Amino acid sequence: MAKGIETIAYLTGEWVPLSEIKVHVHDRGFYIGDSVFDLARTFNGKSFKMKEHVDRLYRSLKHVRIDPGLSPEEMVEVSEECVRRNEKFRKDAGDWHVWQAVTRGVAGWRELPTKATVIVQCAPISFKIYAHQFKTGAHAVIAKTRSYSPETVDPKVKH
Repeated sequence: MAKGIETIAYLTGEWVPLSEIKVHVHDRGFYIGDSVFDLARTFNGKSFKMKEHVDRLYRSLKHVRIDPGLSPEEMVEVSEECVRRNEKFRKDAGDWHVWQAVTRGVAGWRELPTKATVIVQCAPISFKIYAHQFKTGAHAVIAKTRSYSPETVDPKVKH
């Protein structure tokens, strides 16, 4: 995070300083990785294709059967509100990654959760660490192996 910036984030119905975001140790997203996410960005403070990013998030949510408790339209509005609430920091931070994450929530192994955990936050995009590569180029490697076999986790799910 850019020095001295305390962004505002959304946590399951509340707007709080990012430093106050707390996820329960038994939240299935933390505990066993039972979550999905998407990441959008802004250009000059305006979100880019937010609806399309949220649509992709909801395709993943549908596939893994997590109900975030918000409609896709509400998630777009929460994401846009996150950008608006943090506009005052943009001069110092630059443009934003807008990150939405949804977990199945707090539950034991056998009980069904009662409520998903939803987080939407803005984080500065750090172009400085990549700036030199625009002049000199960058080396890349494409691995032969996939991180997960499509038989274990469907590649349609962004998780």
